[in-house]
Amino acid sequence: MYNNDRRLGLCCLLVGEHKTQFKSIKRTWAQRNADVVVDRLRAVWLNNIQETCRVINYCINNNIWCYRLSSDLFGLADLPEYQDVWKDFCAQDTNWSAIRSHVATYVAMGGRLSTHPGQFCVISNDSPDIIARR
Repeated sequence: MYNNDRRLGLCCLLVGEHKTQFKSIKRTWAQRNADVVVDRLRAVWLNNIQETCRVINYCINNNIWCYRLSSDLFGLADLPEYQDVWKDFCAQDTNWSAIRSHVATYVAMGGRLSTHPGQFCVISNDSPDIIARR
């Protein structure tokens, strides 16, 4: 059945006047900067939570009810060498209170959140670097 209720959606990033400020961290940088990587990881993850809250506010204010989150919000969190850092970060409730509130409001207003895999998960990617990771 055709649904006339069209919904505008946003995929990951904003450009232009309201450009998103998500941060990332590369494994090679982390390996070369082992003395400061833990603090940098925490800062990147916290920034990305705060930025997600800002984008959710943007979606609400602009009647955008489908938002696809990047799966790269928490870079390197899935690597064994940073597992303890990630567990510690997750255990800190203060890191999550704002995003819990924003997501709850968005969903209560009819918003829908989804995620998509990073490029390393896309089977059709033919980049030599990505193929080497398969």
